[in-house]
Amino acid sequence: MPRKIFYRLLSIGIFALSLFSRSINAEELSDTLDLARHADLALNGLNGTTDQRDEFMFRCSISPPTLAHDAYSFSACGPKYIESMAMSSLMTGRGLDESGSRQAVDYLMSCLGEDGLFYCKIGPERPWDTASPEDWTNMYGQGRMLRAMLAVHELEGGDVWVDRMRGPETTTVDSTSQFYRLPSR
Repeated sequence: MPRKIFYRLLSIGIFALSLFSRSINAEELSDTLDLARHADLALNGLNGTTDQRDEFMFRCSISPPTLAHDAYSFSACGPKYIESMAMSSLMTGRGLDESGSRQAVDYLMSCLGEDGLFYCKIGPERPWDTASPEDWTNMYGQGRMLRAMLAVHELEGGDVWVDRMRGPETTTVDSTSQFYRLPSR
C-alpha cells in the first residue's frame, strides 16, 4: 500500500476513534431501540432507489448527486433488495403492498426464468446492460434469490413461494448436459 494512502487511512481511523471515545451522557442514549422506526426508514431508502419500472439503481454518486443503473450489481445484488424489503416490512408489521415495495419485488420476481434461475434481462428496456448478447445470470445472485424468496415467504406465507423455490425437476443447460435437482425428502 502506498505510504500516502496508508497515512490517509490512519488519520481517518484516528478521527473515527476520537468520535467514539468521547464520554456519552445517559440522557443522550435512547432507552429503547425502535426497530420498527428504523425499518421504516430503511424501506424509504430502498424504495427511493428505484426507477419508473421499479428496477433498482445501484450506482450512487455524491458529487454530483446521482443514481444510475449498473448491470453487474443487479445480477448479484438485486435479490438483496427483495430480502431487505421483506425483512424491513416484517419488522414494521406491514406487508409489501403497504410498505410500497410490491412493484419492485414483482419486477425482480419477473426476472426468474422457467428454469428457476434469476436472470438479467437484455433488451431495449435495459439499454445499459451490454454484458451479454442474451439474458444472463451469475451464480452469486442465485443463492441470494433463494434467501429473498424465503424472506418473502416468512412475510406473506403461502405455497407460491415454496413452489418457486423448488423450481423445475430438471434444467437443460445445453444439448449434451442436464442438471437434476435431488428429490425432497
